[in-house]
Amino acid sequence: MSKPNYILNKVDNAAVLLIDGEISEWWGVGLSQVSNELANLNADSITVQINSVGGSVTEGQAIASFLRGYPANVTTNGIGLVASIATIILLAGKKTSMSKGSWFMIHRPWAGVQGESEDMRHTADLLDQIDSEIANIYVDAIELNNKLINASREDTKKKVQQWMKNETWFTADQAFDIGFISSVTDGASFYNKANALEMYNSCKSFKNAPAEFLNQIKNVVDMAEPTPQVEEKASFLDMFKALFTSNKAEVKELINSISNENEAEKLAEIENAKRIAKENGFFKEDVTEVIENKEVTEEPSEEAKQIAQMTAQIEEANAKIQALEESKLSPSAGDGGKASENAKAQANLIAPTKAHEDIINSLPNIFKR
Repeated sequence: MSKPNYILNKVDNAAVLLIDGEISEWWGVGLSQVSNELANLNADSITVQINSVGGSVTEGQAIASFLRGYPANVTTNGIGLVASIATIILLAGKKTSMSKGSWFMIHRPWAGVQGESEDMRHTADLLDQIDSEIANIYVDAIELNNKLINASREDTKKKVQQWMKNETWFTADQAFDIGFISSVTDGASFYNKANALEMYNSCKSFKNAPAEFLNQIKNVVDMAEPTPQVEEKASFLDMFKALFTSNKAEVKELINSISNENEAEKLAEIENAKRIAKENGFFKEDVTEVIENKEVTEEPSEEAKQIAQMTAQIEEANAKIQALEESKLSPSAGDGGKASENAKAQANLIAPTKAHEDIINSLPNIFKR
């Protein structure tokens, strides 16, 4: 099921079970759902509220029998629509009622069947038996409420079966006047966007659904979905202006906090550059000490000094590399090329790698922030 068709609430020793949807074991509310909800409930009284277009006759009869035999005091209340086999569940309560504005509908049972002519005849006979049995349940309720027509069960049953044949809709007040239910309660809100469309489509297939009732549901179906409220976030500048206007002391504290964060970021970058330089053995220790002891400042002259010092070290390293390369290309006579091999080895030890080049290119940017 896409949504729960039954809801159970329990307060102290009283429970309320809402049946909201089609009566079916497979895609609605069936006996297993109801019995599982009420199992070991230990409630003294249970109110079953029903809003249903009906459904499976056998499943509805099973739920009604279960409620009649339940040990606690069971009362039932119809809200919205109680139609078809759902009316039999409604009449299973020791006390039965409907809310003002709700509807009670009865009709003859129907079935879909395929097969040979004997299958059709058997189904027709079965439907007649079910029709008579359901009519008797309605008559029992009318008799219980002392409203038999002409004080006769036979006359009352004939009238009920005529109503069933014509698919008759009754308001809550009419259902009470006839004797289907024992009382009418105050109105209840029973339609919502989630189940209105399903109910509307189901009721359109009925022959005599009142236009007033269909319009009520259609109005709910056509209700616009609520527009989600999107929280507009103020820009940093807007918040800063508001803060400045309301509390200057907090503004000063905020400015100091931002300044400290910027200083911390610069120091972190310097420490990272120093770490990379040490790991690659590219700069002399005195250069790293200069970086370590550098006072963080925005004055260009101090930055220029640092850049100049690093540039000098880089040029010195490049000069050494060039000298070693030249000596490698000019081996001394009589040494069998050993000097050349030694120069090559030394050159490999100090020649800048791609990592070195990245460091060289990134260092000036660090100090230009």
